[in-house]
Amino acid sequence: MPLKIAVLFLALSPLFGQQIWSRLTNPQVTVTLKHPPGLGLQVDRVAIKPVRGKCVDDYAGALVEDFVNNGMQVIDRQRINEVLDELDLGASGYIDSATATKIGGLLGPSALMFVTVTRCASDRNRTYKTTKTKDGSYTTYYSKTDGFFKGSVQVVDLSTGRVFTAKTVEGRETLQNQSTNGYPEYPAAFDAIDRAMAQARAQVFRMFFSWTEQRQLVFFNNKKHNLKQAHQLLKIGDIEGALDLSLANLAACERDPKAKPVQKSRANYNVGILHFILGDHDRALGYLETAYAHKPGAIAKEAIQECRRAKQLRQEMTRVEARTAAVAQTASQGGGGAARARPNAQKTAAENNLDQIEQKLAKLKSMYDKGLITKEDYEKKKAEILESM
Repeated sequence: MPLKIAVLFLALSPLFGQQIWSRLTNPQVTVTLKHPPGLGLQVDRVAIKPVRGKCVDDYAGALVEDFVNNGMQVIDRQRINEVLDELDLGASGYIDSATATKIGGLLGPSALMFVTVTRCASDRNRTYKTTKTKDGSYTTYYSKTDGFFKGSVQVVDLSTGRVFTAKTVEGRETLQNQSTNGYPEYPAAFDAIDRAMAQARAQVFRMFFSWTEQRQLVFFNNKKHNLKQAHQLLKIGDIEGALDLSLANLAACERDPKAKPVQKSRANYNVGILHFILGDHDRALGYLETAYAHKPGAIAKEAIQECRRAKQLRQEMTRVEARTAAVAQTASQGGGGAARARPNAQKTAAENNLDQIEQKLAKLKSMYDKGLITKEDYEKKKAEILESM
């Protein structure tokens, strides 16, 4: 919008204007959110079975490459076919938990994934656009190729017999060539389909592997109460030093009788952000919520939301790790894991015990993450819990 209109708009909306101005004039820092595997399980071995559909072998082959490149063992396809044929499941893409138990007994602890492709195609179209200039006009010609991919994957955890609902994965990619001298050649259909397929592969990846995303949040660097110096330490990677200085800055701000609410808010906010970066979400939330109480605004609110989200993801990751450790311990003791899966049956005492152990492991990991116990204490207590199974 024109500068005069923008200035008028900010003048009429002082709170909104302050928030925008803060985002523009203060630096941003990166916080990392770690997501657990979407399926809620971690596996070391996977078996991939193409079921049907155009491009299904290409897609399954690409998935195998993704898994191998990320350190997961992939069971030989011939072995998978032998097991499924033995159970008369060669043409099936859907099984129940009882059948999963049988497959697990033959393949061992792993995840079995059935892959079906429902669309693998491309489309072409041409368009043009005429642009007028003071010297005349010219026409730009476009040749576009759209790539489409859609399929579904059904995953069976052979360690527990759990059968997951089939998940739809899909992708779409548009490639174009342009020219001002008539229509150019179309981009290759193979490239467009391959990129669409890559999008669907990424969706499967996030089902099996942890993944991270980066979020950008404001870090105030005002000269008042020395916030700027803390930012300089953060800028060179001295997070602990920035936190120590920010805590001192906050104490000085609280002692200052002339400190305004916005200054107290920013001092608390910076301490909260540093705790967030260090992964201490409980302490981070305490400071961020205090910052919001001193001066409500979108910046503090956004940071609180991101911190709560990170805390929830951490808890989910802890549950996944605890569940994986408990299942692995059961399998190593000859329990077979999959033997626990019985359709429409009530939990046995052993299953209830396993649930309790998962909860204990999750609580123990949470205590370690918060720094309440040492790594040595964590490993020792973890071994004791697993030994009680």
